[in-house]
Amino acid sequence: KAVVSTQSTGNEGRWRCLFTKSAVGGSDLKSNEVDVAAVPLLISQTPINVWGLTGSTSKVTCSVPINLSFSHMVSVSWTLDKNKISNLGTGFNRLNQVIQFTHSPPVNTTSSSIHVISFLHSEEAVGTLQCHVVYKPEIELEVQSTEINLIKISRNVDSIYLTPTTGAAVTFTTRAPFKPELTTSSINNGHLVSSGVVSEQDGFHYTEIITFFSSIPAVTRREDLQTKELQYFYHVSLGSNLQSVQTTGKAFLIGETITPSMMWIALGTPSKLTTHFTSKRSLSKKVVWKRGNAFEDVPSRGFTSILSGIDERGVVAASLVIDKTKSADETVYRAVITFGGSTKVISQNITLRRVTARMNPVNPVFERDTATFSATILQGPDQISSTIIRHLESGREYPVSPDNIRGNHVTFTTGILYSSHQGSYKFRIKFSTALEIETEEKTLLVKRKCSPLIAPPNTELVQEQVQGSLDYKISVKCSVPNYVIMFDDQTTVLCDTSTGRYNATTLTPCARIYIPPSDN
Repeated sequence: KAVVSTQSTGNEGRWRCLFTKSAVGGSDLKSNEVDVAAVPLLISQTPINVWGLTGSTSKVTCSVPINLSFSHMVSVSWTLDKNKISNLGTGFNRLNQVIQFTHSPPVNTTSSSIHVISFLHSEEAVGTLQCHVVYKPEIELEVQSTEINLIKISRNVDSIYLTPTTGAAVTFTTRAPFKPELTTSSINNGHLVSSGVVSEQDGFHYTEIITFFSSIPAVTRREDLQTKELQYFYHVSLGSNLQSVQTTGKAFLIGETITPSMMWIALGTPSKLTTHFTSKRSLSKKVVWKRGNAFEDVPSRGFTSILSGIDERGVVAASLVIDKTKSADETVYRAVITFGGSTKVISQNITLRRVTARMNPVNPVFERDTATFSATILQGPDQISSTIIRHLESGREYPVSPDNIRGNHVTFTTGILYSSHQGSYKFRIKFSTALEIETEEKTLLVKRKCSPLIAPPNTELVQEQVQGSLDYKISVKCSVPNYVIMFDDQTTVLCDTSTGRYNATTLTPCARIYIPPSDN
């Protein structure tokens, strides 16, 4: 029978027993030889750390002592994170995710039995792998374990958001048994800045911060505005054989804005400023409007900020409505857009300028005449789409023919006028931008003519405008030579054009002076 020990004692070798009979002339007896070997009472599990890339195969070996003189091995089994691996190789990690192992047939030597288990590296196949041996009678043996590790790259974010002026940082962490020999990063339609690889204290984690930027040219037309998707890459080469592992993620270019540089306004009417910008539906968005040379926040009273929903192209409209535009509102504006509570974008500046127009004075006219009104746009949009002129007293409106709209000038000629047409008039002009303005008022005076007069004998009538007045006067003068005015106080009558009546009804005739012959 073999005799074993847990460590070398110098007694290893071949042994036999010698027997001598006690009787006289007894003979010596010898037993058969037995081998005595020193067997360490240790379960050897190697390696204690195993690393691999996703999809690669690794194996772990468990060597257990056998042929012990005082105990024999009953069974060998494996656990992963204390979860038993079945004889068919099915195991579970600490999250109860299934991992498939492969058992190889054991290989026995004189003093040990070698058991090998293999598996494919994956995100799930990590944890503590343990070999377990049962002896009968029971003995306690030192048990080693193996840590299964996956060589991989992790990043602190799944997606990043870039703006035309700012980048976004991604922290890449490589988990590996040694420092990466080489790292490379890239982004389509962009550029980047690296912080360099830094080793963490545990010796298994290596971090590098990469800041990505967009190099896409800015759009200049609203129809080209849309959220753009980019892709970034991070590649690591490990060890002397340069094992490769890579990760990739998405980057979204947001915060591109299209804003008109200038907008026309009409004082006393509502105005609406709008900027369009790109975003993602999942991001929170806040818009603050600022104005003036110092770009201070717009007042809360009289102003309303409106944010539209996001369309299928990722475009949002941010508007500022001025309830009643005043001269103080004629300044420069911009929108400050905040995404996700931190990333800020400033829109292009938009300057508000009031439309100015002049309605030209209209001369008084007599009843049954016509009048011509005109207005000129001094500064404003280029194209007038329609115009009407309004008589304020009656509320009647008259459309202006497109033929009488030429560039920035508008004219309107009335039909035959009567006293009822007298009063205040103004133009309402609508531009192709949908902006409307009203000109100042101008007063039309419709004068009444006095009844025609019959010239007295030997006279002719002369009509003259009274200087500084709307009235006119009619005077007589002699139409026959050598005739003279008969009554000097009846040479002129005044027509009051507001009533159509004369201040007098009699005009003097002219007569010839007759001088009778002298008695002498």
